[in-house]
Amino acid sequence: MSGKTIRKARAALLALIAVPASGSGAPSLEQVVRQATAHGDVPAMAELYRHPPDDVSRALAAMALERIHFNLSALSIDAQVCERALRDSRPDMALFCAQFDNGNLRLARGAAVADAAEEDIIRRFAGKVAAGPLRKMQQYGDAHRDIPPMQVDVPAGGATIPLVHRLRDNRGALDVQANGHTSRLVMDTGAGPLVLDEETARRLGVRMLGTSGKARGLARSASHVRSCRPTGTTYPARHVASRC
Repeated sequence: MSGKTIRKARAALLALIAVPASGSGAPSLEQVVRQATAHGDVPAMAELYRHPPDDVSRALAAMALERIHFNLSALSIDAQVCERALRDSRPDMALFCAQFDNGNLRLARGAAVADAAEEDIIRRFAGKVAAGPLRKMQQYGDAHRDIPPMQVDVPAGGATIPLVHRLRDNRGALDVQANGHTSRLVMDTGAGPLVLDEETARRLGVRMLGTSGKARGLARSASHVRSCRPTGTTYPARHVASRC
């Protein structure tokens, strides 16, 4: 985003404190922003930013655009302003902004730092929002606390990986190779786990270690989750999902 666009977004965020709670509108706005961010839907968020029904919508659209364009520094500032501005008047939306910032932290500094920050979010919002969302956050933290982080070797001089763009999908995809076989994976900058369907996993030489849970995506359809062992390295079940 340009400096002018970011300044406009910050102005909208500073105006949030004056926006009254709107009850039924907030959940649908959160869902729209989540899905657009996950799918890299720049046109939808740009339209919402240019023609928002209120300042909250415009601010969240700006945050989504910053995440999609990986402008993490500006996004962190805006999400934190959003949380502070709405913490008293619209705590549910403030929690959404805090979670958005935590996802940003996860991308920038890794799971260990983000998990610790998430514990602080739970403490900040205890008694201010319904217990259900905080309970889910706590359960996630408890389940992932002892999982070793996935390690990636990055060339010292950096690397450029070309993305393959598909019709009506702005996320991009990667052509990858493993054990002499090729496949195409969707690029998701907001995802920690590596997710493979079972047919692809077996073709790439991934050995399943046993069904141990379920995973859900944006479509809310459940899939069995398995541990696997690719090329001699074991990833826990929550790191690699296989559709059965």
